[in-house]
Amino acid sequence: MNHLKPEKSFSFECTLCGECCSGNTEINLNPYDLYKMARFLQASNTQYLFDKYYVILVRGQNNMLVPRIKFKTGKYAGCPFLENVVEDSRDIKGYCKLHPDAKPLVCKMAPLGRIIDFESHTEQYTLTPPVKGCPGMKNHKTNTIQEFIAGLEKELEEDKRFFRILEDLNKNHENTDTSLKNMYFFETIGDFHFPYTAYNFYL
Repeated sequence: MNHLKPEKSFSFECTLCGECCSGNTEINLNPYDLYKMARFLQASNTQYLFDKYYVILVRGQNNMLVPRIKFKTGKYAGCPFLENVVEDSRDIKGYCKLHPDAKPLVCKMAPLGRIIDFESHTEQYTLTPPVKGCPGMKNHKTNTIQEFIAGLEKELEEDKRFFRILEDLNKNHENTDTSLKNMYFFETIGDFHFPYTAYNFYL
């Protein structure tokens, strides 16, 4: 993991190899991701994602429940939304069924990561290959941070709000499973509204 200065550029362009969508990669989600995915699947609530085992709840940092895409196991282990296609050239390309609008933020951001310090009110971006030997990192296309995250402002803000709530719940020892589950199960009809009715001071 390399820390990037705001003005520094980096080389990356996805080659659709599908490696980061295969195996046992861990893709954690925020509520806005759940909303996008449920809408893509024409579901009226996020409960559908859990009922169909597209998403599960796992213990994350500070033992808090967080939603994660449930990867398939066995010979063809990987993301349930990965579609491998044989091109005319006979190359196999890995396409994301959620691309572009419903794709989780962490996938859209790869290979960029973001570290938020709520006490100092600072953010820092990191450069981490999605998988070891990622061919996209060897590409000569140069990007700046601002170019790479252009158009993701709303998603980044919703993600930041989510982690702020998680941090405060943990500090206040309110990280009960019930409180957390209330964040992840909500209706998806109409525009996205932050599902934290118990935490209106963040809205």
